Amino acid sequence: EEPKEDYSYSSEGGKEPAREEETAHRPQFSLKGQGDDLYYALLAKTYEPEVIDRLMKSLDEVTDAQGIKSALSETEELSFVDAVRLLIGQSGRTEAEVYKAAGLDRRLFSKIMKDPSYKPSKDTAVCLALALRLPLSQANDLLSRAGYTLSHSIRRDIVIEYFFRKRVYDLMTVNLTLERLTLRTLGR
Repeated sequence: EEPKEDYSYSSEGGKEPAREEETAHRPQFSLKGQGDDLYYALLAKTYEPEVIDRLMKSLDEVTDAQGIKSALSETEELSFVDAVRLLIGQSGRTEAEVYKAAGLDRRLFSKIMKDPSYKPSKDTAVCLALALRLPLSQANDLLSRAGYTLSHSIRRDIVIEYFFRKRVYDLMTVNLTLERLTLRTLGR
């Protein structure tokens, strides 16, 4: 195998062989099959349209970039309560169906919905995400609006995340599993 020639990018946008001191501190990874050229071109601030186009195409392969942009533009400034309202409207379910599925008292749910700055407990936010039958990415978004996250260093959170990944949204099933693993159940 021939050694790859190492390149640096000039401020004029052209390739030139890299000096030894420039290559010593470069990270040893590449962008999804695009090679190091793309990475170093971006670092050198050579904004060539074809380089940026290749980057965007590689990102599109990894994620649904248009879907992410659309979701961000629709929900960028929503509070937790606003997001819950929007998600209930999109789900086609009634508020009563949602708070019952979440195991919430009607009075607590009413209190949450009346105060746009309400900050629920993490359990309440998780229960609402389950009741709304959210995919993991949307559940994480909703939790983050309340200031929470599902942590990979907390066993209980890992179990809860598992149910979102498997699209199992029944609160009783989740709680039964948590109980069997001697972990604190949701809503108690």
